[in-house]
Amino acid sequence: MNESQRLQLKAIILAEINKYQRVTGQRFPRWKTKLNQYVDKGYFVTFTSVPELSLNPVNDYNTPTGIYSYQLATGNKVADFATNRQYAIVFKPKPGLNLLNLQKYNLGQYDADKQKLLKLLPDPMVAGFIEEAEENAKVQSYGGYLWYVTRAIANQLEKHKETARRNNTGEMSVKDKKKAVWNDTSHLQRVIPIDAANEWTKILRNTLGYHGVIDEGDGIIHSHEPAQAVFWESRYLATVEMIEKEKTEWSPDTHYEQNDTEETLTAFRMQLKAGTVEGLTWPSDIPFKGKTLKNVTLRNAAFRPSTMEGATVQNVRFMNSKFGVANAYEGLYKATLSNVSVQLDKASSSNPMLGDRVDTCKLENIHGKGTAPMGRIYQTTINNLSVEDFYLQSRLICTLHKCNIDGYMMKGCSSMSYNLEFEASTIENLVIDDCKLGTVHFDTSYLTDAVFKDTRLDFLVLVATNLTNVDLTGLTVIHALRALRYNAASVAKIHNVKVTRELFNKIDGPEEFKSKLTVVDAPATSPAV
Repeated sequence: MNESQRLQLKAIILAEINKYQRVTGQRFPRWKTKLNQYVDKGYFVTFTSVPELSLNPVNDYNTPTGIYSYQLATGNKVADFATNRQYAIVFKPKPGLNLLNLQKYNLGQYDADKQKLLKLLPDPMVAGFIEEAEENAKVQSYGGYLWYVTRAIANQLEKHKETARRNNTGEMSVKDKKKAVWNDTSHLQRVIPIDAANEWTKILRNTLGYHGVIDEGDGIIHSHEPAQAVFWESRYLATVEMIEKEKTEWSPDTHYEQNDTEETLTAFRMQLKAGTVEGLTWPSDIPFKGKTLKNVTLRNAAFRPSTMEGATVQNVRFMNSKFGVANAYEGLYKATLSNVSVQLDKASSSNPMLGDRVDTCKLENIHGKGTAPMGRIYQTTINNLSVEDFYLQSRLICTLHKCNIDGYMMKGCSSMSYNLEFEASTIENLVIDDCKLGTVHFDTSYLTDAVFKDTRLDFLVLVATNLTNVDLTGLTVIHALRALRYNAASVAKIHNVKVTRELFNKIDGPEEFKSKLTVVDAPATSPAV
């Protein structure tokens, strides 16, 4: 656009503003006037209820999860959808991004992308989606075909993941792959589930390598907003201006703002910024992947996102609140938790302190008081984990598998049927103090510098576990101490293990094991039985 055309456009805009004010008797919205200065300069605008550039994970519009925006260009109409929200954020994509322009997308790009997509599912299925797209896509263009195919694949992948989760296998079984046929019509449903929308984003971003998608007017992304754009992450974008609308220019009384999930999410985010969350629940269907929760206190609240993969939780207190992951199959995965305190009024077996499953995480200085145990913890590095004062009536097995633990304390905990299990783990500096539990079980682990104080168990089970500097003199076992699978090699690795005469007499194990123990007098005060 040359200078003469710009002046003409400016005159037209001013005429429209004057006409608007004359006809309606109202001042032309200030935020619209501000947006005009960014037209045809490579800028985009997004509307949000939160004063930050971030994606809206509440997605029920049959589109990939991302940051949706309008390109500020001559001829592009900023649709009325979402413009009622409080903030208009102007931004510009950072240099070097690989953006998919659906109108400029050509046959060569389409053929290259098809080869990448063939790796995601069995060939007959993907080939069927491609054939179907080229016949039925609403917009008959290479961009329209790609949009159709990636949506169908995302829906199918999520279906397979759901099957795998039901089977508790973690991945699609070979049997399921053989059964898969490309004419499965589940991908044609009108609105895809939120997990499939997230899968769609992964395909476009990770498999095909696009940082965002631009639709200049064909309505491929969504027919109601023909010209729009979507970007996957805010780190790809540079904020230019955040326009806060005047009170008369936005309204919460809309269908969008009355969406319970979005309203709660907005309130939760605003309270997080203030440092205290009071009486709110993070929507369980919203992920927290790769995000940071830092320097905040939650009271009478619940933080239970669908996933926390790669998340960081630091200097956070949960007071009378729930913490963990809503989806047991997702759990805490590759997350880092440090200086976290969880405190509940009453323990509940349905609310494990760290969620139902913790996998490949780093836990440091984690303290739970009056809370339920930790669920199932796998391949996790733990430094200074403590749980205090919980009581459970129902059976709950806490398993720590292939963990590296330095500093773990249980104090004042009680449950006649509660089992604490360590499997193939290295445990140092273990303290179990003033507890009444069911069974504590060590299986093929390394236990070093451990002490049991004023504690009663139904059973203590040791399976081929190496013991060094273990003090069992403060332990009362009702039934038996079972030493299983001990041979000459494992017995040779037992050093400085102290037991009382009473406990020694309840050992069910080989004589070689008993010979390695040091029998001492019971402490002056023994726990009540």
